[in-house]
Amino acid sequence: MLNMIYKAIEKVNKIKRVLTGEGAKTKYTKYLQNIQHLPIEKLREIQALKLSYLLQYSFDNIEAYKSYKNQIDLSPETIFDEVKHITPLTKQDIINQSQSHINHELSTCIKRETGGTSSNSTVIYKGISEHLFNADNYFNLFNGITPGKSRIILRAFEMQKKYQLDEHPEVMYIPFKNSYYFVPYSLDEQKLQLLYNICITKKPKIIWGITRPVYDFARYIQDTNKTIPPFELCMTSGQTLLPHHRKVIEQVYQAPLINKYASTECWNVANQCLHREGLHYCSPVHYIEILDANLNHVAEGQRGEMYITILNSRYFPMIRYKTNDYAIYTEKPCSCGITYPVLQQIEGRNIESIRAPNLSVVSPVPIDKILFDYPNIKEFQVIQSVLTGYDLNLVIDGSLTKELQYEIKKRLIPLHGCDMNISINKTKTIQSEKSGKILHIKSTV
Repeated sequence: MLNMIYKAIEKVNKIKRVLTGEGAKTKYTKYLQNIQHLPIEKLREIQALKLSYLLQYSFDNIEAYKSYKNQIDLSPETIFDEVKHITPLTKQDIINQSQSHINHELSTCIKRETGGTSSNSTVIYKGISEHLFNADNYFNLFNGITPGKSRIILRAFEMQKKYQLDEHPEVMYIPFKNSYYFVPYSLDEQKLQLLYNICITKKPKIIWGITRPVYDFARYIQDTNKTIPPFELCMTSGQTLLPHHRKVIEQVYQAPLINKYASTECWNVANQCLHREGLHYCSPVHYIEILDANLNHVAEGQRGEMYITILNSRYFPMIRYKTNDYAIYTEKPCSCGITYPVLQQIEGRNIESIRAPNLSVVSPVPIDKILFDYPNIKEFQVIQSVLTGYDLNLVIDGSLTKELQYEIKKRLIPLHGCDMNISINKTKTIQSEKSGKILHIKSTV
């Protein structure tokens, strides 16, 4: 009986901590806050030490990395050069060789399944307490997102029956988080209306989710001439944020839009602050390399693929994980004063890029900027199956005239730096992926 009372008291205290926001301020979150203004050189020293410790631990305890022991100099002064000798970890390695990457002496772990953009299901292993040493709470707090602040969540989640709404069992409401959860890939008209009703009656402060459904709800409000109370903040992730997404979302929700980069494999990696000069990442949590096809570091301002090391991972060390996501980094610090490193821009997955015979690569961003100069274009998708050209499918009001096609092609060709065979077609809709995302470029080249 006494044990039940203690459990009940602890549950009440937990809810109090959540509602007041104190639950988010773990010791590690406070640590990240305390060092966020340190000189860049000092943060780099901390990162070098943590990378050295991670590699030493992995060489001693993880079968896949034991062959590197005594082959790599682990001194912090040289560690950023030495880590280049370690073969990157791929999603296929996680699928086929996961047991050799696990420390089997640690008995407890969390299993998370990810499909993401590729819908290629993978099981990710995390140490049971590793979530205490990531940057989730730090990023939430610096954007004013405290636990208990009312919000709408439009992203994948684990359904819990006790929180399902009776009349809408695919929607979940968790009272002590004050949050409504909607499955992002099934937003039909009925759920969009339910979302609208919640906004009117509950006046949530934050809308947070995968870019596409957050945008779709904004378009629904716009197209039906409805209005909703303004949010305090919008946050998107899981999909490339394009200029036309930002324009509609901020106009309808009357709130700043913050973009973040996160994945099941690597936790919450990088977030914009309200200055939106790039995406900060916490150098004591992640070591990020932006590399070209030959695994050489690209120059500042150049596009490259992200390889991420989670410095606090121990059960399944994530070392130089190949994300298949492209980004541009900058050495220019953000004017907010936080000195953590900045990614200038996230450019999306490698399959979301158009490739040309001259080896040029174009992301969806510049295409979006051109197409949405035309008010009657509502959506687009590029399908590329050959190197010499692609199909451009447009959702467009009115007719797709030859003159418009010619003008669009004339503006797109310079992006590639060589001739491309572009076929422009009108379509009624763009099909979402199983994850709820829309790929604006689908390339198999």
